[in-house]
Amino acid sequence: TCSSGDMLYSVFGHSAIRVKDDSLRIDIVFNYGTFDFDTPFFTIKFMNGDLNYMLAYTTYDRFIRSYTYEKRSVTEGVINLNHTEKQLVWDYLVWNSQPENRSYRYDFFFDNCATRIRDIFFDIKNISIQPNGNKISSTTFRDYIHSHLPASTWTAQGIDFLLGAKTDRTANYYDRAFLPLYLDSLFVNYNVISLQKSVLKGSVKPYSNSDDMWFTPDLLGFLLVLFAIMFTILEYCKHKYIKFFDLFLFTICFLLSLLFWYLWLFTNHEVCSLNANVLWASILYFPIIICIVQNNFKNLTLVLSFLNILFLIAFFMLTILNVQDT
Repeated sequence: TCSSGDMLYSVFGHSAIRVKDDSLRIDIVFNYGTFDFDTPFFTIKFMNGDLNYMLAYTTYDRFIRSYTYEKRSVTEGVINLNHTEKQLVWDYLVWNSQPENRSYRYDFFFDNCATRIRDIFFDIKNISIQPNGNKISSTTFRDYIHSHLPASTWTAQGIDFLLGAKTDRTANYYDRAFLPLYLDSLFVNYNVISLQKSVLKGSVKPYSNSDDMWFTPDLLGFLLVLFAIMFTILEYCKHKYIKFFDLFLFTICFLLSLLFWYLWLFTNHEVCSLNANVLWASILYFPIIICIVQNNFKNLTLVLSFLNILFLIAFFMLTILNVQDT
């Protein structure tokens, strides 16, 4: 189990399987968290959720050197397996690491470097967790993400914007093991691990994109509200409509709506579906922008604006009812 790093891609930590057999001089690490940067159309596949991850292996020394270089901690737990179970795991890993078998469709919550390891050992040991068992809290997938990200940062806010209502599903003991830290505790609680020890002490500073940034999402929200009040007062005093602020704000909302709808409808990112943010970042802002630019269709503008107000009310109702935490 590897600790968080100082880069965004490493903020959630990492899990891998070490196989050590002194008699056969085997000491290698199997890693489900790798992908090929040379994949054709890599960026497009990554954005669309079509990028295949794969199982790779390397020597234990090389694995540890990479985490030593990154100054990240590594903890090792010895898995409780009898001889037959060890052989089953080894045979499966060897088969799974073959070029024709090693690729899989990555899913952040349900199929990643940690869940693959969880499923291997739970299957081998015939351990099952009832979906509605006693070991369930009210903590959601989004809550577990927040536990690894610094609050009030652009990264945290951006992730919250992009993830839909499915992220607010309650995660049980088994589900939360999509994060390496909780995979570790799951194995301890179910006696899958017999012994734990620290093999590398890290000193890296946890990831944060806010250390030197005073311009936070909260400050941006405050400034937008302040400017909206100022322009409203100015328009009232001068009896004149100042359109550029509305055009700026509506254009940003419309572009965000395109992004939300694209991720929801046209990608394989399941966690980006059912996103309530499409209510406040409404696609109806586009015809409103056209009406404002042409200074025409005032009645249509009023109707569309009224609909957007209804959408905003619906959005706030969904957040109040905890349908989606935004």
